[in-house]
Amino acid sequence: YNVIIMGKILDKLKSGKVLVSDGAWGTFLQAKGLKPGECPESWNLLHPEEVLDIAKRYIEAGADIVETNSFGGNRLKLLHYGLDHQTTEINQRAAELSRKAAGKEKIVIGSVGPTGKILMTGEVTEEELYEAFKEQSIALAKGGVDAIVVETMSDLDEARIAVNAARENTACEIICTMTFEKTMTGEYRTMMGVTPAEMVHTLKKTGLDLS
Repeated sequence: YNVIIMGKILDKLKSGKVLVSDGAWGTFLQAKGLKPGECPESWNLLHPEEVLDIAKRYIEAGADIVETNSFGGNRLKLLHYGLDHQTTEINQRAAELSRKAAGKEKIVIGSVGPTGKILMTGEVTEEELYEAFKEQSIALAKGGVDAIVVETMSDLDEARIAVNAARENTACEIICTMTFEKTMTGEYRTMMGVTPAEMVHTLKKTGLDLS
């Protein structure tokens, strides 16, 4: 797990401020009745009071940061559920609900997860990825997020494209995380074989602060 941050959030961390974030959203939604195979992000429109309650509970528990219910909210992922035409509405609503729970004092971070499409196989193009992440980022920003987190990525190119799409089309601070696992040889790599050093080298070129 690695985090790259730029902007005011990084300034808070550098000043010694400890920021407490929220926890899992998927299991919380399941506990509230999300069925297997159901789109979690659809709850932003169908059950907004339940989504708001999750964000409120994390804030009440002491979180300084709360994410949005938008991890799988990109157009390519929503297409699987036939909800791609509601991409903007779903993401904007996700941001609005978390912002309502957080108020003006707490930090709201828009969650942007992987598309599930693989670049190297030609399943999707860089342009299609960029447009999908651009659309999602703009909607989250419009809904009121302070920052956008491109998270749980395993493909470095997809992470780079998502970061650039958010950075070039919003005024939000950007966070990027990738998930690493220990290999048989003791190294840490993502599912796609990316090392932490490769992540830093590539994402540094996008202008993110790596300090």
